[in-house]
Amino acid sequence: MTAGGKRCRWALALAFTAHAAAFTAFNFHLYPLLMERGFDAGAIVVAMALIGPAQVGGRIAVTLLARRSSMRAIGSIVVLGFPVAFAALAFLPPRYPVILLVTVLYGAANGILTIVRGAAVPEMLTKESYGAVMGAMNIPATVTRAFAPLAAAALRSTSQSYDPVILAILAGSVTLVAGFWLAAALSRHRTSD
Repeated sequence: MTAGGKRCRWALALAFTAHAAAFTAFNFHLYPLLMERGFDAGAIVVAMALIGPAQVGGRIAVTLLARRSSMRAIGSIVVLGFPVAFAALAFLPPRYPVILLVTVLYGAANGILTIVRGAAVPEMLTKESYGAVMGAMNIPATVTRAFAPLAAAALRSTSQSYDPVILAILAGSVTLVAGFWLAAALSRHRTSD
């Protein structure tokens, strides 16, 4: 693998690790976060229940988009959905339509990124040793998935508010965008594996 290919691999690993942190912290803390914002249990369950169907909708959409676009292009656009959703949650008034929009956008983006994550490696890095490359790149993401909810809980406990937690999740999603965009740029200039 060339130096550019290695940098691309590290950028993708950073993106996927940032996604794992934001995804896990958000999923585990969404319920108490929305309780803190004044929503009742029934409203929160409805908002959370929309994430799954939105993920399925995103996966269906990506099958249609993949016929005309590269995973690099699809991923470069879809990663923007995460910071937009988390910024809306952080900075817009806590109104129920906003919460529903956040969960649907988050779910759709996550559904698409699940497919992009699996297809980006052969397109952007290498078709050789797919399992080994994916496994190595997912080690930091797996560790992060274990610790992100705990770190978010510690931040909430220290600050006595979910506001810093949402800002940290937003920062993670911006890191996801930066890492994926860097990997996309590096993979365009890659000359060989």
